[in-house]
Amino acid sequence: MGLREELLRHLGLNTFVVVDLETTGLNPEMDRIIEIGAIRFVDGKEDAVFEELIDPGIPIPPFITSLTGIRNEDVKGKPTIEEIFPRLLQFMGDAAMVGQQVNFDAAFLEYQFRKQKNDFERWEDTQQRFKYLNNLRVDTLFLARIFMPFLNSFKLASLASEFDYDLDRAHRAVDDARATGHVFLELIDRALAAENHVLSNIINLLYPTSRRAKQFFVPVLKFKQMKNISSTGKALVDDAYYAQDYYNVIGEKDYRFPQATEEYPELEPIDPNIVDRYFGEEGHLSRAIPNYELRPPQIEMARNVLQGLNERSYVVAEAGTGTGKSMAYLVPAIEWAVKNRHAGQRVVVSTNTKNLQEQLFFKDLPTLYATVENKFKAVLLKGRYNYLCLEKWHTVLTDMNQRISRDERTRLLPLVYWVEQTRTGDIMENAGFQLERNIGLWEKLTAEPSYCPGKACKYYDDCFLMKAREHARRADVVVVNHALLFADLASGRSTLGDYEVLVLDEAHNLEKTAAEYLGVRVNYWAFRNLYHRIYDDEPNKSGTIVQIEYRLSTSRNMPQDKKDRIARLTQKVKFSSLNLKEKTQIFYNEFSRMLRDQYGSREDPGAEETRIRYHKGFKYFRLLEDEIDQLRKALGRFINDLNQLIDKLNDLDFDSFKFQAQLTREVISSYDRAKELLEGFNFCLKGDELNYVYWLDLPRNQRSNDVALHAVPLNIDELLNKMLYPQVETAIFTSATLSINKSFDYFHSRLGLKDIKDRPVISAAFDSPFDYESQLLLAVTDFLPDPRSADFPAAVKELVIRLHKEHRRGLLILLTNYSMLNQMYDWLKPHFDGEHVLLLAQGKSGSRTNILNQFKENRASILLGTDSFWEGIDVPGDALELLFIPKLPFDVPSEPVIAARMEAIKRRGGNPFMEYSLPEAIIKFRQGFGRLIRHKKDFGAVIIGDNRVSRMRYGQHFLNSISGRKEIVFDEESFFELLHEWFENRPQENENEAD
Repeated sequence: MGLREELLRHLGLNTFVVVDLETTGLNPEMDRIIEIGAIRFVDGKEDAVFEELIDPGIPIPPFITSLTGIRNEDVKGKPTIEEIFPRLLQFMGDAAMVGQQVNFDAAFLEYQFRKQKNDFERWEDTQQRFKYLNNLRVDTLFLARIFMPFLNSFKLASLASEFDYDLDRAHRAVDDARATGHVFLELIDRALAAENHVLSNIINLLYPTSRRAKQFFVPVLKFKQMKNISSTGKALVDDAYYAQDYYNVIGEKDYRFPQATEEYPELEPIDPNIVDRYFGEEGHLSRAIPNYELRPPQIEMARNVLQGLNERSYVVAEAGTGTGKSMAYLVPAIEWAVKNRHAGQRVVVSTNTKNLQEQLFFKDLPTLYATVENKFKAVLLKGRYNYLCLEKWHTVLTDMNQRISRDERTRLLPLVYWVEQTRTGDIMENAGFQLERNIGLWEKLTAEPSYCPGKACKYYDDCFLMKAREHARRADVVVVNHALLFADLASGRSTLGDYEVLVLDEAHNLEKTAAEYLGVRVNYWAFRNLYHRIYDDEPNKSGTIVQIEYRLSTSRNMPQDKKDRIARLTQKVKFSSLNLKEKTQIFYNEFSRMLRDQYGSREDPGAEETRIRYHKGFKYFRLLEDEIDQLRKALGRFINDLNQLIDKLNDLDFDSFKFQAQLTREVISSYDRAKELLEGFNFCLKGDELNYVYWLDLPRNQRSNDVALHAVPLNIDELLNKMLYPQVETAIFTSATLSINKSFDYFHSRLGLKDIKDRPVISAAFDSPFDYESQLLLAVTDFLPDPRSADFPAAVKELVIRLHKEHRRGLLILLTNYSMLNQMYDWLKPHFDGEHVLLLAQGKSGSRTNILNQFKENRASILLGTDSFWEGIDVPGDALELLFIPKLPFDVPSEPVIAARMEAIKRRGGNPFMEYSLPEAIIKFRQGFGRLIRHKKDFGAVIIGDNRVSRMRYGQHFLNSISGRKEIVFDEESFFELLHEWFENRPQENENEAD
């Protein structure tokens, strides 16, 4: 008998049953079971199978049919759950119930019990819901989040694939049950592989007496101790592989940091012939990239970038989709950095999106590292709040009763094993933690500037943040995102230090990102988090002050008089914290109420907030002058009391009480945050800076008082010329969408490049290698009503219905606001539900990633998107063959930043529409247009529903900005004839690819 089987017996799991249910939805009270799959395992081997289709007595929703393949006719006449339920219970017996998200399936079974017995007492209390289903429940998802922290996805199919189990029929009950059983057995091995101290930490976080600890983790640890097993070694190689996969340094071993020998070392130009050596048909890249293709535009762009580096100039390079712009700038940039390492010529590469950042670091740079003539060192660097602070982590583990709540203890579990394996401390590599749901908890563990003791920290040598920054300072290439780049500029280059060569990818987003990170934002939660962190009395007494008072009370090293002095100050801070809480709530409650009374009806359904621009002397600031004054005074008193407490804490002898240094630094960190908050609050309230635009966001949620004040600089061009360009000798700006009507003047103007006099700015466009004439049809539907008319939405709805009826192909519809998205969704959903067509919508069908995955998996589905879906999504092949853009993406003129920029143009005698609105719309239009053809074999049609393209003079600018066959269609029948002809005559090569 192997260790796995022995452990199963020790756990009392020598017999367990995996249960999986397919249902009509997620709610046990409203939805019904349509299929049951259960498999009994004995000693780790499959022993018996239970499989039944169930007649739910209600129609199966189309989405469930598309997901499971189970149709209404499949379950018609099948047994009801009432008939099957006794047999299922007999099959399960008293064996443990294992499941992926086991409580979901268990809740449906418990509800069936409750219904039979007509007993719904405490049903709503999820903590005490299971009254009749008494089988031990084991959740594979819960275990996987703990023991498989590096996985990108915890879906059953992903877990099964990770363990080399092929789940052919996902979302069929018995297949899912079998896969779940396989995953569970592998997770048993992972538990055996964990170090004993890791299991101890898990047990302590769960509380040793908790059900999960007693039934699983405590017995596992005891078994290992009984067998004298520290670690089985099982899967540790995989963990090392994953940790290396996510490591934020490439080429660490081959890098030698040179010592500067002269103050101004001479720079060595790059040999222009390297372009051919890398990009030629027999070049280095051809040996590293499967199916490598020579791309003349890529070669020309690489020459362009090389010239810019050698001549110390600025380069603006528009690279069409498929050009391969990343390699085009990385190859010369790396060669430059390595050749001039002696002169400190490292290259900073900044991207806008996480997707591109990860593509560069985990795909493109490793490929280049394997092929380059001179090895380089590259580092992926993120903002400090991405990194775990080891000092905080170990403090939490040793003082968890005082530091975190019962609920937080469970949510920390996915970090325990990960901390032992990670080489970066970057939380983004740990999907199991679910950062988006645990932001507040993560803030307790991150590397804050005021908290960090620097080299005095006992974990300094292992500090993830410090190691990442030190690597970045001694590297050839540093990959960051625009957010970090501009946050670093705002802080005086405290993170990145000096650099002279900068590559800005996705550069069309630079102005927007720069404005965000060079501006100021203050909201209710900034105040709430501040006082809650120091001291709050609801729901329980919590915060740094509670911990200080507890440690003072248990200290044996302090004289009573010193304890008393500190205690008096903590009482003052507690009072000022509660006072700040009271004044904060008074102001924000009244402020949000007034704003809702005035502006509530302006909300865009689906948008997260209503945006309201304000100026100096804003009416509601005047009406709430007393409340604002009281809030300012409360914050000022809070700051003053914290300062006094810090002084007294610093006067104490070292180690006067336990965790003294950590708690003192927490107070200092809150003090710095409070000062920064007061400064930002005052700046936003004044509203008198001419080069700033001020606005507030009123949450759509009627119960929320989280009004956010914003102040954003308008003169980004001037700020870049002041803060960025003087220190950067060479800059490469690149994107697929930088020019307007073949001209770069607009881009130059917005980013201040027109004001650069001390070096040339080289601008060039490099066409896509795709054959747009044969791959893409653009059809303008002139026959639709004017997009500004009341008849337009209904006409769009009818066109979409007919379009999908005649062309069952993947259809993406890009809308310009949430109002129209919601309207279209509400109108279209009943129809497509009846047609068993999957209709997805941004903000309604789950996360962005989940929506895109469903769209790719379900051929001929429809996706409604707005805002972020206009760029950065990649759906290759026949999953997307139709792209519909009903309206041109003009910005809303009343949006505060847009209005302010247009006013500035008007003041200087310009034309706001031609100089700003139109160019911005064209750039966004080109981004949306670029979603369809992503690869050489893609094929499809773009439909423009806005007849201003064909009827207004400026419409030609939109058509001139894109490639492909372009047709203006004047009646609906001609339009559909055109589409039929286009798809019937698609090139054979593309047809085969689609098949």
